[in-house]
Amino acid sequence: MSSKAQGLSLNTIVIAAIVLVVLVVVVMVFTGYIGNFVPGLSSASERQCSGANLNVRDSCSDFEQQFFAKFSEGSVPAGKVCCRTVKELCPVSSSVSCIAACGTPLKHPAGLRYVCSSPNLVCCQKSGDGG
Repeated sequence: MSSKAQGLSLNTIVIAAIVLVVLVVVVMVFTGYIGNFVPGLSSASERQCSGANLNVRDSCSDFEQQFFAKFSEGSVPAGKVCCRTVKELCPVSSSVSCIAACGTPLKHPAGLRYVCSSPNLVCCQKSGDGG
């Protein structure tokens, strides 16, 4: 009688070792050990509420959204919020107007969204033929 040996393949052992390493890293991240292990990691993720389209305010306006992040100490005082500008009033002029519909809405150079004073109108570049 011949008997076959039962055992784990090398592939199974390697996969199990990788899963174990990933599990240990995940546990370290969620328990906060990584912050102690690499002190600069937590400070590197801190942000300032300043720069393009970011402002510290009491509350955000209709043209802003609250911006959530881990802010450095003193960047956003207690009772204040960091607001990111997301839209701007349409700059109506001789070449730009608010109309019911257009093929291509006017694009803001900073990527914001233009809005009109009436919610059912779109900010559009007037065509070159005078209207």
